Amino acid sequence: MKKLLILIISFVICLNSFSQEIKKIDIDLQEEMQARTTSELIRINIIMKSQYDQVELRSKSAMYRLKEDKRTFVVSELKNFAKEKQKEIMSYLTHYAKSGIVSEIKQFWIYNGITCNATKEVIEVLSFLDDILIIGFDKEISVLPEVDTSLLADPTRGIVDNVLKVNADQVWALGYKGEGVIVAVLDTGINYDHQDLKKRMWIHPNYPNHG
Repeated sequence: MKKLLILIISFVICLNSFSQEIKKIDIDLQEEMQARTTSELIRINIIMKSQYDQVELRSKSAMYRLKEDKRTFVVSELKNFAKEKQKEIMSYLTHYAKSGIVSEIKQFWIYNGITCNATKEVIEVLSFLDDILIIGFDKEISVLPEVDTSLLADPTRGIVDNVLKVNADQVWALGYKGEGVIVAVLDTGINYDHQDLKKRMWIHPNYPNHG
């Protein structure tokens, strides 16, 4: 009777542990895994359980007065944090990559996560690692509605009012169709000397336009 009780308790503990690990694999990924063969690679997103405390990060960065210094510190701090927390899982992924059952590994430091392609077997193994919060299916989602392109070529389709208001139809009649023209969206409030933009701006050779 005692042996039976121990066996039942052990079974319940194992079942509970397995249930907890399954919860780490989101529903969409579970469904995708069922539809794939053993050898197929599935694109996944791995979010780590350990995330840098934002209050602590703000407190530490407050000692830097200049924005550039503060940014440098925050980036460095997050990168080092992610590198340390991802060390164990990266050792698994790089090992599996040698066998071709993991590919295209990409680490992210801003939210401490990893994206890669992996087989069902690898995903199941990863789900048992303590520091993984969730493993999700990285599926492509189109947020734009499908456009009926046949309408674009319809010669009977009328010109919308805003085009007529700027007399664009008259310009087209003169032979100007826009070939070779740089199209820009103008916006106010952009600091083109910002460190994220100043080395990436388009500048006209004859006039100081930025874009």
